[in-house]
Amino acid sequence: MASDIVEEAMNDMVPALDDLKRKRIFNDEEIRQIVKKRRADEYTMLKPDIKLHEYLSVVRYEVALECLRERRRKELNWRRKTVSDFAGVTRLHRIFSKATFRFRGDIKMWYQYLDFCLRSGSTKVLSSVVVRALKFHPRKVPLWLLAADRELKVANIGAARSLLVRGLRFGGSSPWLWAQFLRLEVRVALHVNQTRDSEEGAPAAASCWAPAQLLFRKALKELKGNAASLAIFLKQVQQSLKEAKSEATENARAVKGLAAWEEEIAEVLRSSRPDAPGGLDMEDVEEEDCNSLWSLWWEFERSTKSWKELSDEVASQAPACAMVHFSERLLQALRTEEAADQDATLKVLLEFSDAPRLLSPIASSPSSSSSSSSANASPSAAAEGVLKRLEV
Repeated sequence: MASDIVEEAMNDMVPALDDLKRKRIFNDEEIRQIVKKRRADEYTMLKPDIKLHEYLSVVRYEVALECLRERRRKELNWRRKTVSDFAGVTRLHRIFSKATFRFRGDIKMWYQYLDFCLRSGSTKVLSSVVVRALKFHPRKVPLWLLAADRELKVANIGAARSLLVRGLRFGGSSPWLWAQFLRLEVRVALHVNQTRDSEEGAPAAASCWAPAQLLFRKALKELKGNAASLAIFLKQVQQSLKEAKSEATENARAVKGLAAWEEEIAEVLRSSRPDAPGGLDMEDVEEEDCNSLWSLWWEFERSTKSWKELSDEVASQAPACAMVHFSERLLQALRTEEAADQDATLKVLLEFSDAPRLLSPIASSPSSSSSSSSANASPSAAAEGVLKRLEV
């Protein structure tokens, strides 16, 4: 009977309510109001035709009540944790559990429950909730990423790898899943190199990085037909490589393995540029994705090449949209570089702005005719002139 279920739930609240009264967090009248509201909510949650917004209304009340309890606890300077300090969060978990069971197909409800787990610090419950959510929403990539991240935070590499493999079966076209999987393998390779660096007869550095390189190639094969996904993935790869290089500075074995992989990444970035020799066909690529792929290449090459070398290659191979994007990057460099570097960058920009295929605001602006005279002026004055034209 519904009344029996409600009375049992109300009886379970008695110890926590008594504790709140004893600690003078709530007075008698407030306790009566809480009991009255919760009794009504219990009957509401037993309705066969309950709506989602009714569950959310119950959640909002309990969250507000818990916030009020916590604020008063601090005001009264109660430091020792007692039963009432845990009862509110426990009740909210119970309500969310019922809601997600009743509305298991509503992904927003699951996300709200996961958000509550994160905010309340319920990490153990969070892992189980993610697993339950994946049973009903296996194609939601953020759930797989969150599940794997939780396992990584507790150093459970095997479980994280298993989750990502399962996730790729349902979302193999997601660049985020491939990037997270690759980041995992990079961490494993770094750990292996660190533990074996001092061992005699340890495997070669290349063998430690082989899983990450193999996964990198598989991801490229899967994402090759989608320029947007490829740009997202390659950007995450660059970030993973940067993090790995910063951690491996004192490990010769890891540095050697990374160098070989870095060369492979450089070649992939070069061959992924739209309209470049051997690159993607520009007709199949959106302008935004084209700019992303080209900028990934020149930012990667910037560590070994000058702006002059990069501008020559962009001017001869890049489509017009990427050339405009590159000119904006040069202008950004003018604002951030030291004075000595600004002079050299300005000369590169002025030469690049004369490229026949460049359709930039600078080339078409009324003051662009002064580019030649600016080049003959002192570099610092010319740089100031270009920046002023930019601000117009």
